[in-house]
Amino acid sequence: MDMEIGSMQTGWDASLQGYRKAEESMAGHAKDIAQATTEAASDAPPSPKTPDLATAMVGLKTSELSGGYNMKAMKVQDNMAKELMNLFG
Repeated sequence: MDMEIGSMQTGWDASLQGYRKAEESMAGHAKDIAQATTEAASDAPPSPKTPDLATAMVGLKTSELSGGYNMKAMKVQDNMAKELMNLFG
């Protein structure tokens, strides 16, 4: 069972990847909210491609929470690395 250390994903990589994904998701949901509110303010009938405002709002909040949890995970990992360095340093 020979594994390369470089091929493994670290905790920091996973947390950073999750944070970036949440950030991209938030941007998409914010765009959907802007589009839905702009179309709702106009007198034209809604198009079939109009995003659902409630779904976009829930998605925005979910992405915000996900990003926050990934940030907390990175802080914990950083603190653990500092403690480990204090043990050896």
